[in-house]
Amino acid sequence: MKQLFIDVDGVVRNLDYSVLGEHSSIWAIKVEGLSFVEYVNRHKEKHLVDTPETEYCPALKLWYKLTGPTSFKFLTAQPEEWRPYTSKWLEDRFPGCSIVYVNNPTEKASLLAMSNGLLIEDYPFFKDYKNIVLIDRPYNQKVDCLRIMSVEDFLVTIVATHLENMSLVVTLCYNIAKSKGWWDVERNDGEMIALMHSELSEALEALRSSDDTLEHVGEELVDCCIRIFDYCGGKGINFTEGLAKKIVKNLGRPHKHGKKF
Repeated sequence: MKQLFIDVDGVVRNLDYSVLGEHSSIWAIKVEGLSFVEYVNRHKEKHLVDTPETEYCPALKLWYKLTGPTSFKFLTAQPEEWRPYTSKWLEDRFPGCSIVYVNNPTEKASLLAMSNGLLIEDYPFFKDYKNIVLIDRPYNQKVDCLRIMSVEDFLVTIVATHLENMSLVVTLCYNIAKSKGWWDVERNDGEMIALMHSELSEALEALRSSDDTLEHVGEELVDCCIRIFDYCGGKGINFTEGLAKKIVKNLGRPHKHGKKF
């Protein structure tokens, strides 16, 4: 799994809105004749601690609650004098979170390259956006790269990063089955799905048996997963993308998905 990094200002903390009341079309615009940093330095408590959240922050807080501190790191270029205030803002929303501070975007890009991670960012002047997905903002419209246009896009990007190796598992299960002759002729869809059912039935029978163990139940469930992965690999179904989207959909569903059982 790639290390997931998430920028702070523009992604989860709405510093532009705090200072300007909107997202400017100009990066780091001057305010009252001062540079953006100089202006914020005069009002650090207001603009760094009392700053509102972006539209993406509530979704990230939910993800953090479900997955914990190891699921991502904040990676942010902050002036030294901002860092205590930024840490307080983040700790209030993501207790125990990991924060990596750097001095400038160049250092951020270097760290990203060394870690082979993925960064969710809004900064418009990196030389290379290979491992960066941009939050769509007015000031970064000229950058040609992958973009996050909605909260759903944001969550799908995060979930997909954590499922990255799943596509390798699907390919492996398919290739093993193929090497054993199971794909010598085109396989019947209905038959393959019935075989998935058969593994679940064996798991149920193992569960019903007083002499059986949960280890056996687990083995049958694994067999079911292998058959599903084999089928997806052979039929060209993007299991990882589908799983990521379904997880995000389930995050937004009501209690028990609105059902009795």
